[in-house]
Amino acid sequence: MAYIRNLVAFAVILIASTWDDPSRIAAQTAGVSDEKTIAITAPATADMLRVTGSRVNVRREPSINAGVLTTYTRGRLVPVLRTRGAWSEIHMGDSANSTGWIASRLLSTRSPAQAPTTQIRQRSVSVPSSREITAARKDLISLSIAAYQGSCPCPYNRDRAGRRCGGRSAWSRPGGASPICYDSDVTEARLQTYFARQRRATF
Repeated sequence: MAYIRNLVAFAVILIASTWDDPSRIAAQTAGVSDEKTIAITAPATADMLRVTGSRVNVRREPSINAGVLTTYTRGRLVPVLRTRGAWSEIHMGDSANSTGWIASRLLSTRSPAQAPTTQIRQRSVSVPSSREITAARKDLISLSIAAYQGSCPCPYNRDRAGRRCGGRSAWSRPGGASPICYDSDVTEARLQTYFARQRRATF
């Protein structure tokens, strides 16, 4: 019996030695879990600004000669911790002490401006009045006669001797020059071209 009692006691001691304090195990487990799940967040006092450049370098120090840590693209929201001269220190978010520097001119409180939309200016073209059309016909006739090099462009003109041109005029003879002599000679196409030139001269 003594042998059996000694054997049972030895077994109890052996089992107890393999146990651990449950509270200590929980604490250790919680510590490991907390270490893995800590979320690195920006300080509450940081100002949130947006990157306005297309590709902006984040540097180690506030200097153009400092090394580049990474590059941010347009529109990225970054927490700004402080400014020094023309530079802003930002929190990069991947660790509690991970910071970098960006030129302050490349940060803004507003979203990056969109590319400007090209707007075509629509010109309102008024329809010529009957009075303007009549004046245009007379102007076209005068210009046509002035451009003719001879002395008899139209039947109602007179030659150098003072005689009425009549059938001897360029207008009356087929082929050759074709001066505009009458309102009926002014076509719709000529009027449109005339008013188009007038509008270009106005704008």
